Amino acid sequence: MKEILIYDSIGYDWWTGGGITAKSIMRELKAIESAGEKDVLVRINSPGGDVFEGIAIYNLLAQSDLNINTQIDGIAYSMGGIIALAGKKITMLKNTTLLIHNVSGGVWGNANDLRGALEMMDKLDGSLALTIAEKTGLTEAEVRAKWMDYRDHTLSSQDALEAKLIDEVIDTKKAAKADFKNAAEAMAYFITGKQKEFITNEIKAQMPAMGANKYTPTL
Repeated sequence: MKEILIYDSIGYDWWTGGGITAKSIMRELKAIESAGEKDVLVRINSPGGDVFEGIAIYNLLAQSDLNINTQIDGIAYSMGGIIALAGKKITMLKNTTLLIHNVSGGVWGNANDLRGALEMMDKLDGSLALTIAEKTGLTEAEVRAKWMDYRDHTLSSQDALEAKLIDEVIDTKKAAKADFKNAAEAMAYFITGKQKEFITNEIKAQMPAMGANKYTPTL
């Protein structure tokens, strides 16, 4: 499985030269397709950022022919959280958070410029609400009433699961992988001492003809 990391703010950062853009995600998707890969895990740890870039990234992932799943590794705030919703399966590590809120921004100009900015932000709020509604099964109006009331809504992984924003919460530590060389090692790994004692006694009790000295079961 190939991985794409969204471990930065959304949109080009003119100060640092960093940031995640729709063009950079498109390049990664094309490279994965060219390599003949199908399965992709998009791992997210982002404070959010540019709404226009974020919507384009969401659509690129959601419209891709690749099998794309998303996983929140740290924070998925604002547009980072919206992008996470593009996965066919969406997971969050147990100790991570997701944040939903209205679009924000600033504008300079005359009264008409300000009115235009308000209209644009309201329409963008609608775009985000529609995206959330498609995942949760709520209506756009219900999403607006629940999460887009001009306050920040920070959700734990369990909150997000209950709200149907994600599909699964996963443990922060992977279980150790057992590398068994034979059946005896496998049984020793999965069977506790008490279980061994019980099974041994049962075998002895059911095979009296062999005698305890003639048969010593091992697990």
